[in-house]
Order: sequence, then C-alpha cells, then structure tokens
Amino acid sequence: MKTKLLLTSLIFCLLTTTIYAQTVASTAGIAVQGIARDSNNTARINQNVSLTFLIYYLNGPNEATVLSQNVTVTTDSFGVFSHILNPAPDQNAVIANFNCNLRISEGQTVITDEALKAVPYAIAASNGVPTGSIMPFMGTTAPPGWVICDGQDFSSLPGSEALSALLGATNVPNLSGMFL
Repeated sequence: MKTKLLLTSLIFCLLTTTIYAQTVASTAGIAVQGIARDSNNTARINQNVSLTFLIYYLNGPNEATVLSQNVTVTTDSFGVFSHILNPAPDQNAVIANFNCNLRISEGQTVITDEALKAVPYAIAASNGVPTGSIMPFMGTTAPPGWVICDGQDFSSLPGSEALSALLGATNVPNLSGMFL
C-alpha cells in the first residue's frame, strides 16, 4: 500500500512539474530586441517609436497572418528597444508547425523581415526546463544534459531520444554565429 501511495505521489509531482514547466514556457512569449535607427543609420536615442510586429507564414503565394501587434516602444540611451510578443496558444501551434517570418515595420518602412530561427536545445536539463528549450550559453563545452547547436550528431548522448523525437533528426542545427 505504501509503495502504491509513494508511486502515485511521485507521478503526481512529476506531472505537476511538467505541466508547470510547459505553462511557464508557453507564456514566456517571443522576446524581440533591436536598435532603432534613422535614415542616416544613427541610433534613435531615448525616443518613442511606433512599430508593427507581424508574424506570418506563406500559404502558397499569400501571406497568412499569425500575429500582428502595433506598439510604441521606447529606446534606451543606445537606441535599443525590447518588446515581448505574446501569441495565444493556438498561434503558438501555428508558429511551431509552419516556417514563420517576423516582419517589423515603422509605418510603410519595413525594418526587417526574417525567418524565425531556433537556437541551442536542451536534451534533458534535469531542472524543470523542458526538452528542446533554447537557452543562451557562453562557453565551448556544454553542461551535462545540454548540446551546443553546432551541427553535431547527438544520437550517442544519454537522454537523446526525447530531443531526437522533437527534432525529427539526430543532428542539432548549426547556429554558430547566431544570437537570440
């Protein structure tokens, strides 16, 4: 009886932790940061800038909008702005399953129109971080349970099955020289 109770309690704790981690991960949003510049390529310091953030994918020749937000951001003393896009759960599913782009524009001027990209994945961080999580890392040797995205084959590493199932491949993407 004690064994069944202990096992049930363990499963409940594991399930609760997993649900919490997935909830936190899905509500974190997409952080966008950039430098606002004028037509002379000079940083726009301490200014309010009205931007449109558009996440979309191509549906044949047409663009299918996933998320569109018009916001006013304030730049800092270096011209840097930050904003978090918060897609709804159904929008997250579209972003995860389609090759989406992020277009940022000010009025009619398109500032950037780039594909959304992924960066380093966790195989199993053993700290509540879900498999496949993207984390910034500075170093040349990944901590246990992590893989640096440099195109390497990770199939021989312990715990690689979950990441392989998530990626549908046994090589991590090569994201050398990219940043979050």
